[in-house]
Amino acid sequence: MSGPVFHGMRAPKFLSLMATMTVLINTGHAQGKTLSPHRSMAARRQSAIAAAASQTHLPTDALRAILEIEGGRLGSRSANTNGTYDLGPAQVNTINLPYLAQHHLTVYDIQNTWRGNLLAEALLLRRAIRQGGCLWNGLGLYHSATKPLMIAYATKAWAIIHRPL
Repeated sequence: MSGPVFHGMRAPKFLSLMATMTVLINTGHAQGKTLSPHRSMAARRQSAIAAAASQTHLPTDALRAILEIEGGRLGSRSANTNGTYDLGPAQVNTINLPYLAQHHLTVYDIQNTWRGNLLAEALLLRRAIRQGGCLWNGLGLYHSATKPLMIAYATKAWAIIHRPL
């Protein structure tokens, strides 16, 4: 038995061709366009910010402010003087790994994926807001429990959030 034939091709070959064409069309290659890796990275970042904000009921601007202040990169692992490490774009401190593991986040996800890093950031900010009583205290506590450092961090975040576009 030969199986179904579509446009002169057997089903597996036809389906493979259709899948390839779908990928090419959806990525812009069929029109001779290529996507910049920076644009796709920005799109993944924006999508992860929106998802983390939605899941934790936090403002996206607060998550963006932390990212700007922290200035980390996907895959980064920065040593701290106390023996811990800061991971990924939001510089999530490894001291928080037991808490984040309760939310099914792995070190790999936190360090290497936008989704994992931004969800970790949002969960830690949500916890800090509960501890501090408001968004601004929570933003400060995301960085430090030391009052002057808290205030300085929250002030930076406020300036970023309220910066004219």
